[in-house]
Amino acid sequence: MSIISPILNRRSTVAFSPDLISRESVELVLAAATLAPSAYNEQPWRFYVVMRQHEAAFGNLLSYLAEPNKEWAQNASTLVVTASERVLSASGEDNYYALHDLGMATALMLVQAQSMGWVSHVMGGFSVDALRGGLGIPESQIVGSVIALGVPGDVDALPAKLKARALSDRQRKALDAVASFV
Repeated sequence: MSIISPILNRRSTVAFSPDLISRESVELVLAAATLAPSAYNEQPWRFYVVMRQHEAAFGNLLSYLAEPNKEWAQNASTLVVTASERVLSASGEDNYYALHDLGMATALMLVQAQSMGWVSHVMGGFSVDALRGGLGIPESQIVGSVIALGVPGDVDALPAKLKARALSDRQRKALDAVASFV
């Protein structure tokens, strides 16, 4: 047995080609995310999708990112803002698992994108308030991340600092550092 290729080979990249990708392809990646498990089958995830071909919206979303992320994310084909409903729809109680469920959906999105030959990068560097206002994200939702998706770019064309980052070894903790068998 072995780990499947889309998981084994996935890593956050900073080398994107500004090529356009189709809405149908992006919908396929998002459809994979909707198949994630969730507490009470709540499916609390929400995705705000901005594709490169919508230049004004894409530029606005880029402006909400932290400066270091703008440098490379500007070449992504699509930016996806992830969010999750805070409250369970059936009971009105806080959904303790909302971010966990969003993470599960995000993971499936990334694996699907990788299986299609795309690259991705999940970001935490952005202004939540600007995203909320600019995309109309309601207060009932927790903003999770911004994900850059797209076609692999030319690592050699990156500025030196980003090139070094792109070519660095993938660092992962050893299994015994994160798992305990009882």
